[in-house]
Amino acid sequence: MPDENITLLILNGVKRVRSIKVNRKRIRFTIFTLSFFAALFLISLGLNVFMYVNNGYQFSLFPPQISGSESGTSTENEPQADNSAVDKGDGPESTKAADQSEVTEKENIFANDHDSEILEILNLKSPINSEGTELSVSFSISKKDGPLEAVSGRFVIVAKTTGTNEPFLSYPENVKLKPDGMVSDYKAGERFGAKVITHKNGSILLTEKTVSFEWYRIFIFTDDGVLLLRKTMPLNNNI
Repeated sequence: MPDENITLLILNGVKRVRSIKVNRKRIRFTIFTLSFFAALFLISLGLNVFMYVNNGYQFSLFPPQISGSESGTSTENEPQADNSAVDKGDGPESTKAADQSEVTEKENIFANDHDSEILEILNLKSPINSEGTELSVSFSISKKDGPLEAVSGRFVIVAKTTGTNEPFLSYPENVKLKPDGMVSDYKAGERFGAKVITHKNGSILLTEKTVSFEWYRIFIFTDDGVLLLRKTMPLNNNI
């Protein structure tokens, strides 16, 4: 059986100073152990590189820092966002929103207007008395095609008020209105007939003392109830 020991000579120049015998098995064990740990290191390094390339992980020799919310621990001592500067609706943005809402509402009252190919309204006036309790509307119904054929029908004036009990009032007074101020009984309207032009007027009185007028609308129907014209007007806007 071969000798299991290896003799190492320590020389100083050509002179032997010392000799050391080392067991071969121990050398093999040491080399194997170092190789094993080196292989583990290389495998670990390779896995980190693979995970970084494929999953976007950041390779680091140090463990990642985990916040309290991710680890499930309390975040009472973490700084909280200051919400005192958040707009509560009392600043310029709320004013802009209110102004925009008012503009949208004014646009909506004209959205249902209906122009006529046969008739048009001229000489429109809508004064309100000094007490603000009576709206007087005067206007002319004119045929667009001239005196070729007479036209007749009925008209109704509806005024929007700030009142809650009766937000809409009409002329003639006995005309039935829908909740949105539209006419539901055209036959109660006042008759008119014109070969070229005819002049009409009507007055509406407020029924509540603390309310005021907002706008008014003129409806013109044929004798059969077909809507010919629907025109919405702001107050004191004469044409």
